[in-house]
Amino acid sequence: MKKIIIQEKVINFLFNSFRENRISHAYIFLGPEGVGKSFTAKYFAQILNCTNKENPPCFECSNCIKIENDNHPDVHWIRPEEGSQGIKIETIRELQEKISLKPYEAKFKVFIIEKADSLLEDASNCLLKTLEEPPGESVLILLAEEIEKFLPTIVSRCQIVRFSLLKKKMIENFLRENYSLDEEKISFYSKFAEGSLGRAISFVESDFLEKRNFILEKILEKKEFDNDLWWKEKEVFLEILNILSGIFRDALFKKLSLDELILNIDQRDLISQIAFSHSLEELYNFIEKINFYYNLIQQNVNLRLIFTNLEMDLDYRKDKKC
Repeated sequence: MKKIIIQEKVINFLFNSFRENRISHAYIFLGPEGVGKSFTAKYFAQILNCTNKENPPCFECSNCIKIENDNHPDVHWIRPEEGSQGIKIETIRELQEKISLKPYEAKFKVFIIEKADSLLEDASNCLLKTLEEPPGESVLILLAEEIEKFLPTIVSRCQIVRFSLLKKKMIENFLRENYSLDEEKISFYSKFAEGSLGRAISFVESDFLEKRNFILEKILEKKEFDNDLWWKEKEVFLEILNILSGIFRDALFKKLSLDELILNIDQRDLISQIAFSHSLEELYNFIEKINFYYNLIQQNVNLRLIFTNLEMDLDYRKDKKC
């Protein structure tokens, strides 16, 4: 995948900090999911440890290549365990053991904590001790979406670096450089991603557009509710609800003459049909119902029961041709 700098202001700030020897021992990279926090953390690790001191990163030295390939002994990625509600204290204790050691090959040991705002309480207190007495050769980078979830004492000991949503043009350029897509799909994915490159990549690699079109045809147009696929798998059902919610939300925007906010730009005929066949109240109510069903699924309520109710809600709209 080609490297495209997607957070230029942030990169420039970090590069200047390196140049001026103002490197903090800990950072919080704060911003929505999919806007380049992980990419930038890796890029910063390369800046810190590149052997080309004149113009780092060079992407050619041993340190740059190993960091790029996620196999550098001095760059560590810390993530919540699969199925866990957050980062546990045992994970932070392992970090503390590693951070106490001298770097093996690089100048700096870099610890990148993904979803750092999911730190459990005891893990947060444990991390705080590390932040209070940080080793000089180590840099911690905490990736997060919600600053409020951190202990104030952790926030006060970190430099906050804010990441903004990406412009549609930036996402379009990335997709054009890295994927064989026609311009219609590039336009759709970059708009639908709502400023998140990570979302755009996920949509492309999961063939989201084809899945969405299939679901819209089967459920909204043909009213085929007898497919077991719809309700047997939790993740599939959640995806269906997200797609339906997006269509009805776009219909609401159409009703309010806010066409510039419509995301499903290739489904304007369907969206217009739904918008002109329903009142604002009906559109609001159905979006609320979808959100209600979504929350029920998260609480592990019986999927078949939820789908039956959804089927009745959609079946009611047969007379309204949506």
